[in-house]
Amino acid sequence: MGLLRRLEGGGAVPRGVPRHVPLAQRDPVRFWQAVSAVLAAALVLALVLR
Repeated sequence: MGLLRRLEGGGAVPRGVPRHVPLAQRDPVRFWQAVSAVLAAALVLALVLR
């Protein structure tokens, strides 16, 4: 009976709270877009304050 419940429950489906996955692994394009936006803002700020 226990085996039947596990098979019906879909054992490969993660249960509970999923572990934290870093943005760089989850969506590398969005990660690099954020990094480049921060660097662009730092460049603009450095040029304005110069």
